[in-house]
Amino acid sequence: MPGIRMDSPPSSPGWRRKNFFGTPSRSRTMDRDPPRQGQDGLESVMSRVIFQAGVDYETRPMVVMNASGLPDPREVNYDELLARILSYLDLYVESDYTVVFFAAGGRNTPGWNWVWKAYRSLSRKYRKNLKKLFIVHSTFFTKMLFSLAGTIISPKFFRKITYVTTLSELACHIPLTQIDVPPAVYQENLKHEKQITLPMPTRADLFGVPLEELMGYDGEKGGLPRVVKDCIQYLRATGLQDEGLFRRSPNSVMLKQAQQAYDRGHVVSLDRFGDPHLAAVLLKKYLRDLPTPLFPEHLYPLISRCPQPRDDPTDISSVIYIRETLMPELPHCSYILLATILQLMHEVSLRSATNRMDAHNLALVITPNLVSG
Repeated sequence: MPGIRMDSPPSSPGWRRKNFFGTPSRSRTMDRDPPRQGQDGLESVMSRVIFQAGVDYETRPMVVMNASGLPDPREVNYDELLARILSYLDLYVESDYTVVFFAAGGRNTPGWNWVWKAYRSLSRKYRKNLKKLFIVHSTFFTKMLFSLAGTIISPKFFRKITYVTTLSELACHIPLTQIDVPPAVYQENLKHEKQITLPMPTRADLFGVPLEELMGYDGEKGGLPRVVKDCIQYLRATGLQDEGLFRRSPNSVMLKQAQQAYDRGHVVSLDRFGDPHLAAVLLKKYLRDLPTPLFPEHLYPLISRCPQPRDDPTDISSVIYIRETLMPELPHCSYILLATILQLMHEVSLRSATNRMDAHNLALVITPNLVSG
């Protein structure tokens, strides 16, 4: 770099600056690179560095990035790793998403050159649809990096960042129990707190109430919960045409206000909010907050035995299995709610030319809210 002499001694400030801004740290005494890990090794690394962890409190997908999983750069090509990380993010960046970054606990720290290359590889869609970035156990390196990103590169991006000191604090922002926290992160957390404390659950009047308590086992208590009926009625009235319906996020403050109004028993007119995305996410949030999901965990073995769909249009074995084997296992109130939701999803998919939400896209955003976190 300009201003740094190549022959600076290891103890000089110039040498330290060059080392800090260089490539991912590695031995400088090696004459040539050792063999790199193959594709199987890279897959193993990827599963430690980045993974999905359900949805946040506003039903946005949560992507976890783990610095303690970064490999020795002598064993993995960091450029190939970056390409795989970006490919993984492509699964989520077309819609709003949340990132949780565990910053500490790693032995290998990438250099500034690689970090800068990684940032420049993030096109506008990655940065635009990222709604929240939680940085947990931030280090000197990460604080300096994101401060630079905020003051020089993108102040707007910097405003999306929340620094979090402990896992207990993180649990106040996102559903922590959905994250498979790496052991190194637990170790780091012990430096900041002796015990992880989760927020006390609050009893709601509508959200988070058992479905049978609201509907009755057979729906005899008045049918579908009020919020479900209101959301569906409003969405149908707006035509189900809005692009990214059930994928895009509404205003977070207004979403919370609407939920609290329902929980207090207030009369709620969703058309006053004027946002179909709010109604769609409110519906997803109601499903997600059910104490027992529509497909509880004890049904997973039964679900796993369902025949895989085939290209043959005459093969309806999977449909028969779902209808005759899986559905009878649901409580009748769950069956009523599920049938209503699926009918709505079908109506949305029929307008996919306009809203760009076909059956596949709808399945991706709805399924996490139908199963256990």
